[in-house]
Amino acid sequence: MVAFSRVSSLSHWFLLLLLLNLFLPVIFAMPESYSFNCPDGEYQSNDVCCKTCPSGTFVKAPCKIPHTQGQCEKCHPGTFTGKDNGLHDCELCSTCDKDQEMVADCSVTSDRKCQCQTGLYYYDPKFPESCRPCTKGTVCLILWQMTLFGGDFVVWVVQDFLLEISMANVP
Repeated sequence: MVAFSRVSSLSHWFLLLLLLNLFLPVIFAMPESYSFNCPDGEYQSNDVCCKTCPSGTFVKAPCKIPHTQGQCEKCHPGTFTGKDNGLHDCELCSTCDKDQEMVADCSVTSDRKCQCQTGLYYYDPKFPESCRPCTKGTVCLILWQMTLFGGDFVVWVVQDFLLEISMANVP
């Protein structure tokens, strides 16, 4: 009888330790505050959903009343925001590399756009700044350029055949 009760109490302790081992990490991993998703066109600031600021501006002070807009301020020269946002600063405008020329200047709503200078072509799509010179006696020009998925895709022709499709220097 003594042996049976000792086994029974040990199994209770074992079960208790097993349950603690399983549930303590879950309990301590819980966030301090309730996490929630804001609807489209809003962002979370502390425990409040605020309406986003329009492109060309940033959040100077978040809202205090849910589903209202806080204080938005226009981007400073040399910075931009390309879409509605909940950012606390505008993004810095990119610069064109030495082998590139500017196609469109930076504005408060869009980044600077650059392309390879005349006589050069994009060598590696992963590194849009990798402009290479065209070899002598070849044709090296842009066949067409289009914007897809937020990036400018350029198709280049060298020696009258399709060489590559590359992504221009558009962050």
